[in-house]
Amino acid sequence: MCVQFVQAAWLDVQPAYYPDYRIGTARLEGGASLTDSLAVYGFSDFYGQRRGNFDLNTYYGEVRLMQSLSVVKSEWKAWSATVEVNGGTDYDGITRFGLVWNTSFWKGNATALKFYPVATRDHDAQASIYFSQAFSDAFSAYLIFDYGFGDWVFGEEQIYVELELKYKLGKRVALFAQGRQFEVAEGFKLDPTPVLGMKISF
Repeated sequence: MCVQFVQAAWLDVQPAYYPDYRIGTARLEGGASLTDSLAVYGFSDFYGQRRGNFDLNTYYGEVRLMQSLSVVKSEWKAWSATVEVNGGTDYDGITRFGLVWNTSFWKGNATALKFYPVATRDHDAQASIYFSQAFSDAFSAYLIFDYGFGDWVFGEEQIYVELELKYKLGKRVALFAQGRQFEVAEGFKLDPTPVLGMKISF
């Protein structure tokens, strides 16, 4: 008897370039539906540390396991109990626990709100929003805004912003332009660093 543990899965390989810093980067991003109500998502960013260096010798990654609350009550299917593990070369590992709410406001939209009130480090709660919009079969965009209430990275509260415009060249290949910014929250001004690259889907 064969038991199918994964119902659906996806993986993107994303080679890219920071033109301001002249360093290469690459992201592996993917997810899977393990059952009708249990899903996993993760990514890992690899990058160089020195200007003009293409050695991908450092990394940062996240893995998220999400259990839909539809198993408790069908009306709660938009909510998921979630555990997320974060860490990397320059970061102490941290695990957060909370809820994620997923919805769509109109055609082509996907929106998620994330709140992690509990973490393995004191006072490191996090709140996030993800907002994406498909404008056509080929053209789409998204925004990620994370607010960290603790002192995990900078010794004080922090903000991460990521914006993307993507254009699909075909079924498995797309070009993208992103802006990424990770800074302390106090005095934050939006000024993302551009990242240009390609997504190859499997």
